Amino acid sequence: MKEFINQEFKMMFDDGGAILSDLIFKNCIFDNCALSISKNPSNISKIKNVIAENLSVSSCDIGPCIFEDVLIENLRINEILIFHSPLFKNVKLSGNIGNLKINSAAFSIYDRPDLQNCFNELRNNYYKNIEYALDISEAKFLSFDCNGIPSDLIKRNKDSQFIIRKKNISNIDRLNKEFAIAYPDVFFMVKMFLDSPHLDEVLVAPLAKPTKKYKPILEGLTRLQELGIVDED
Repeated sequence: MKEFINQEFKMMFDDGGAILSDLIFKNCIFDNCALSISKNPSNISKIKNVIAENLSVSSCDIGPCIFEDVLIENLRINEILIFHSPLFKNVKLSGNIGNLKINSAAFSIYDRPDLQNCFNELRNNYYKNIEYALDISEAKFLSFDCNGIPSDLIKRNKDSQFIIRKKNISNIDRLNKEFAIAYPDVFFMVKMFLDSPHLDEVLVAPLAKPTKKYKPILEGLTRLQELGIVDED
């Protein structure tokens, strides 16, 4: 495997079709880079058999892309890193991870419902044939927001990462005023989920934050479990 150690990658752009495999990145910086910014579902890039340790990412964009057999350990993110309609297979995140968002939308600002439907079909077919997509069980996030990956294909730490399903809660009124006052962040998370088109979602306590920040969120998520709103296992 080819190694990149203590290197900086700046203003590198990939518009799809690239194949990057058998690589190791250690203590590297990615600044204003773009990966697989493709509007063609048949021309997305593929990342396979890659290890990334202690990376820093700033103002980068990740379009629809295949990630297979990838390990990311400790990822420092400037503000937020968004994956647009990714295809994950045997991807593991561990250690401290910044603000991470995984979108079902293939584009951040591009109003083409016909193309989005093509990417939705590609993603749905891909996830029918894999054992697991993503392992976050050993990751501590500043924040984690994920849609587009079936929650049952995500390996998680069941003490701090929970699956919520609309079959268990159909209306925010299931949570009373006392819950909203005691756990406002969790109340907001549930409301956002109910307002979304998704049937299930993984809710994560942000363990990378100071204890006083993540503890009430973890307590609120645990309370949801007691109420039968998130999965027990």
